[in-house]
Amino acid sequence: VAAYQLARLLELDAIPPVVERTIGGKKGSVQVWIEKAMTETARLEQRILPPDIERWNQQMQRMRLFDLLIFNWDRHTDNIIIDADWNLWMVDHTRSFRRETDTPYLSQIIICERRFWERLRQVDDETIRLRLRGILHNSELNALLKRRQRLVDYLRTRIATHGEGRVLFAWTAQG
Repeated sequence: VAAYQLARLLELDAIPPVVERTIGGKKGSVQVWIEKAMTETARLEQRILPPDIERWNQQMQRMRLFDLLIFNWDRHTDNIIIDADWNLWMVDHTRSFRRETDTPYLSQIIICERRFWERLRQVDDETIRLRLRGILHNSELNALLKRRQRLVDYLRTRIATHGEGRVLFAWTAQG
């Protein structure tokens, strides 16, 4: 639920809707499933190449950046969903929002969607806290905000070093 709410706040349309529900007395979440889709595992097993490699790489970079932000260390090929229009969807964020503030593998981020960069940079801490209050503990929120600042600082440095045109790209969603 927290990943979906944060993605909405950042205008990142790559996580299917998730809501909290109580089923059989147990609190949990329910997520919309993407129809007519395949997992990254199936794509790799069938050796299917994306029709637009540049767009695919942009989507993978966006996913990696979001996973660093939420400290998701359980991303694997079964929780990457590809719809019929080759949009990448991220599911299963149950092992995210750890209290660690590190951002390992940050150097793997070389490009960023411009709108995502702008939202990541502009959204204030209090807005994030309000959106995720009651979903995350304060320690998880504090760690998220520190990681966010590290990502902003890293991208700001990359842009200053390499130029906006080489770091930021305009996203055009398909489908």
